[in-house]
Amino acid sequence: MAYIKTTWKDRLVERPNTFEVQENPDGTITLIPKPGTVTQAGTPVNATNLNKIEDGIVTLENNVTTHLAEDVSDADGAHGLKYEKGTFAPSLRFTSGVGSIAVINSANYIKINSLIYFTLYLRLDITVATGAIYIAGFPYLNKGGQTAVAMAHQTIVDATDAIINSDSEIQFYKNASTATLVSTGTRYVMLSGTYITD
Repeated sequence: MAYIKTTWKDRLVERPNTFEVQENPDGTITLIPKPGTVTQAGTPVNATNLNKIEDGIVTLENNVTTHLAEDVSDADGAHGLKYEKGTFAPSLRFTSGVGSIAVINSANYIKINSLIYFTLYLRLDITVATGAIYIAGFPYLNKGGQTAVAMAHQTIVDATDAIINSDSEIQFYKNASTATLVSTGTRYVMLSGTYITD
């Protein structure tokens, strides 16, 4: 429940701190307030109002503790931010060719809401390739259209560019337009990129 603020008011009287002295039979005196005209009663400083402050402090402390325990990697994330990281199993395919991924040195991804960031370092054993070359197996579908991929290093013959296509696969190109590549033997690719998913 939301905390309801108390608007504190001063007590306003005609004669503040004014008392009548009443002598008691036992020799003590009693001070009887004589404030005169009271123009504003003021907010009482009592257990109800003070405990309301205490309860508000406890509620705030509990909320902060709960907040600190939240993590963006939780299933529901935190503050609208969801974070996930992991590995995936890429695969190799050709429109015309034979080959496989011999070694997966790394295939990692980080997902922040709908943004995917990935890195790949693979050794490919290509018996023969005379068509388009693709790397598939990404953990989430590409929903953001064709996206360029950064190639830190690669030894596929004639491959100068790479994109993630609408089928959620990396496709290699020569000079950004020619998809047919002729390549054989052991090839290495080190790639990184981002794309949008659901």
